[in-house]
Amino acid sequence: MSIKSDNWIIRQCTRPTHRMYDCDGLQGRLISPPYNEEEKALIANWCDENKREIFINRAYAKPLSDDDWLDWKPMIDKFHDRPVRYVDKATNMPYQGVFIDGEPLDEGVRKVISFGTSSYGYDVSLTSDPDQIKVFTNVFEPEIDPKRMKETNFAAPYIRVDEDGAKYVLIPAHSYIQAPTAEYFNIPRDVLVTVSGKSTYARSALICNVTPIEPEFEGVMTLQITNVTNSALTIYLGEGIARLRFHTIDV
Repeated sequence: MSIKSDNWIIRQCTRPTHRMYDCDGLQGRLISPPYNEEEKALIANWCDENKREIFINRAYAKPLSDDDWLDWKPMIDKFHDRPVRYVDKATNMPYQGVFIDGEPLDEGVRKVISFGTSSYGYDVSLTSDPDQIKVFTNVFEPEIDPKRMKETNFAAPYIRVDEDGAKYVLIPAHSYIQAPTAEYFNIPRDVLVTVSGKSTYARSALICNVTPIEPEFEGVMTLQITNVTNSALTIYLGEGIARLRFHTIDV
């Protein structure tokens, strides 16, 4: 089992441009940018004008037509190919500008807990939809039964907004929330995903609990976010919450 790089993650989430063929013309895997050196050589061995390989008896990569990728799905939907640390306050979209440490931010820009592609991983963000967030409460149920969880074990959160326009919820002391990621996943057959918390929240004694994402899983990832302190803990919506590591496995 090996941990996959950030370039591998980007390729799994970028629309493919070519398909590999071996020296006998048998189909291989799809290729997405950024290309490695082997893939560049395979692409260079195809002449699109003559519709054939340049050097016979060698592998090549042929460009895809629009119909070739109609059923293709990215491994991560709502994907960002680099860390997002700032967003536009009006649109909540990633801000592409560059800031120097110590300089004040533009009035229309807000700093966020980072999400997006990181070194050998991907930082997912928490949903900003309050209807999908549940806060644990013991007001209606005196105990928790993991085999018989009820809607009355949870309550709707109160959504707050800070001075920069960021939405957040407070997790009460010794309590937790359940909420999905903003991202949607299509995990390949030979990939297992492990999840860990982000250092920003770890310093606040937050525990982000989730089981590994199994191969061929499709959907959003549900997180349990626990506050183990004696104080209420702020959780920002639409910002980074956990880090994923992708491992290839034998099938």
